[in-house]
Amino acid sequence: MEPTPLSQSGPDDADLFSVHGRTAVVTGGSRGIGAMIARGLARDGAQVVIASRKADQCRAAAEAINASGVRGHCTATPADLSSPEGCQRLAAWLAEHHHSVDILVNNAGTTWGAPLEAFPTAGWTKVLGTNLIAPFDLTVGILPLLRRAGRADRPARVINIGSVDGINAPPVGELLLQRRQGRAAHADQTPCQTAGGGAHHRERDRPGALPD
Repeated sequence: MEPTPLSQSGPDDADLFSVHGRTAVVTGGSRGIGAMIARGLARDGAQVVIASRKADQCRAAAEAINASGVRGHCTATPADLSSPEGCQRLAAWLAEHHHSVDILVNNAGTTWGAPLEAFPTAGWTKVLGTNLIAPFDLTVGILPLLRRAGRADRPARVINIGSVDGINAPPVGELLLQRRQGRAAHADQTPCQTAGGGAHHRERDRPGALPD
């Protein structure tokens, strides 16, 4: 008996990974890991919003995703998440343009490195604001949208992108505040709560270097 071709042995990828009709928000979505996440979600049918500081770069990334033959759609909106006000503006924009949010990917992050004695307070504040405080502020800011999307059998998702560098000790005498370093500790220490009828779920990912 001839074996069944692999393509006929199970569900099509479009069905297996479908997020058709769901709304996803990806911060830091104009390049790197964020752009890859946004493209994958749009490819599988989601209505994706990407946010980043540079409006032109964000818009170009959304146009490139839409031109790549995705089944969903990508929209760009500029957002500087290094301050609470920036998170509030993005949350307000999302509430104005979307009834609900099924998936929030907290991916935006920054890095600052300097000798310990020369590390500036401004750098410390910027990195913690973007990497640690912003994911909290944005998640709380759009809780009504997450709760509207969440169901008992399909909760809304909050995904925090971290880094393996966040758990590595820096060399003695140096302070290298890694991109998303604080977020790894935040995710380790913060439990996830389910509020009312709008269930939501938190996940964490720590991408590392690929093997040779």
